[in-house]
Amino acid sequence: MAALALMGLVCLGGGKLTERVQIIMAVILFAGVCIGFGAAMSRYGGSLGHFEPAFSPKNSPLAGTLEIIALAPWAFVGFESVSHSAAEFRFPVKKTLSVLAMSLS
Repeated sequence: MAALALMGLVCLGGGKLTERVQIIMAVILFAGVCIGFGAAMSRYGGSLGHFEPAFSPKNSPLAGTLEIIALAPWAFVGFESVSHSAAEFRFPVKKTLSVLAMSLS
C-alpha cells in the first residue's frame, strides 16, 4: 500500500519527476527480465530446449495458440492510453497507428 501511495504521489506531481521514475522503473523491469532469463539459462546449462512451449495433450498446438490469440486483446488494460497520450509526444498524429501496432508486438 505504501508503494502504491508513493507512486500515486509521484504521478500526481507530474513533470520531470514522473518521467524519470517511469524510466527508472522500466530499466529495473528490463534488468529483472534479463536476470531471470540468465538464471533460467544457467539452471538448465544453456539449453534452449526447456523454453519450448508446453501444450495441453487434450488440444492441438494450433487450438491452444488460437485460444491465446482470442484472449490477447483483453489483456491490454490501459491500451487506449497510448492514443490519449500520443498528443504529448513530438511526432505526427498520423504515426499514432504505427505506435499502437508496435505496442501490440
